[in-house]
Amino acid sequence: MLPNFVALLYLVLACCLAGAAPQASSSGKQPPAKSQLSSAELNKRKEALASRVTEVYELAKAGQWRKMEALMTEDSKDIFYGQSKNPINDFEVKRVEVEPDGKTGRAVVDIKFAAGGFAQLTVLPQPSRWVFENGVWLLKLEKPVAHPLAAFTQGGAAGPPSALRFGQREIDIERGAHEYLLRFENTGQQTLAVRAGADPCQCMDVSLDKDKYAPGESGELRIKTAIDANMESREFRVQVVAEPGPQWTFLTLRLK
Repeated sequence: MLPNFVALLYLVLACCLAGAAPQASSSGKQPPAKSQLSSAELNKRKEALASRVTEVYELAKAGQWRKMEALMTEDSKDIFYGQSKNPINDFEVKRVEVEPDGKTGRAVVDIKFAAGGFAQLTVLPQPSRWVFENGVWLLKLEKPVAHPLAAFTQGGAAGPPSALRFGQREIDIERGAHEYLLRFENTGQQTLAVRAGADPCQCMDVSLDKDKYAPGESGELRIKTAIDANMESREFRVQVVAEPGPQWTFLTLRLK
């Protein structure tokens, strides 16, 4: 199954122009300014968040779900209890960010997991939201979005629609050694960093002609297959991820 992904919502802090006077409210009172941490305090809190993210995903890797309960907010626990859970094979923390007030943060972790019974691991990015309460970072889950580790048993993916437009998303493939070329275009307004992966299978390899595509630029996804003549008919899935987002595109390859 393909993972769902936690949708990230975070506050954008308002700021005044340099040297400009703060604007008064309709009552004549100035709105209270949000406190911001010093650079040193913010770096310290960011390091603490990176450590906590690693701790949570280590527990997920070991399947120690009960120990994870202490590392999330109280209102997240019921959501966590109601989700199916499967251990992950490995992970890598790719990005950790903390808001200037130090009270909320975000993380993106590359999750590595096996699918379809094959040894090769699929790598997919997983965003998560965090809050700083009582001196510690806690994982924050929100309905109806699944928590970052439950989605390995569920289909689909949450996130913005992909700006990558493929000429076709479903193709028939044949047994033996073959190569398939799928063309796409970045129809969005910003440059996208793109990567692709396939269902874990030694019989398939996917690659892109480059890793970044400007608005209006076209690209090519190359799929090489080497499928044994005795393999039963089945479907393979190729996932294409574009950042910022993540923006997902799923391609289906059918072996007849």
